[in-house]
Amino acid sequence: MIFQQENFIPNLDYILPSLHKLKLYKNEEFTNKSKSCSWPGLRSQSLTETEPFFVNHLSDLLANLPILKNTKFQIAVYTHLRLKEDESKDWIHKDNKFYNISGLVYLNETNYNSGTLFYDDNENVINDVKYVKNRIVLFDGNYFHKGYGYYGDEAKNGRYTLNLFIKKEK
Repeated sequence: MIFQQENFIPNLDYILPSLHKLKLYKNEEFTNKSKSCSWPGLRSQSLTETEPFFVNHLSDLLANLPILKNTKFQIAVYTHLRLKEDESKDWIHKDNKFYNISGLVYLNETNYNSGTLFYDDNENVINDVKYVKNRIVLFDGNYFHKGYGYYGDEAKNGRYTLNLFIKKEK
């Protein structure tokens, strides 16, 4: 399952300046770092902790999507910046096994040379979702995937995303 929708966050341009100001950390600086979790680039603290009103708004938006409608879920949200120098440090991976659904919201200006590749178990590309501003892509956390086409030199002009990790409640 790979789901995508355009124009996910209403009035994103009003919210984006606040997201661009969030402090970002390298993996080794990340205060909530787990030995089993690593990633290239820079990531914010959990927005659930630092931006609870925004995460509540985001949860409401997610709850209205067809794939999550009438479903109770918990969410973890981070901003993530990947610059050109981070591309060689990335790898094909699956996300945390504790979450059912992973997701991305592409925040900055559209860049068709960037996006997310999805792979089968033999590492053959099965889908290519392009980096389109305010597009959300949700996918099964067990899908192999990898970002590509990293660019820019700061949050305002780089490959900046919201990374979502969703756990459906039973």
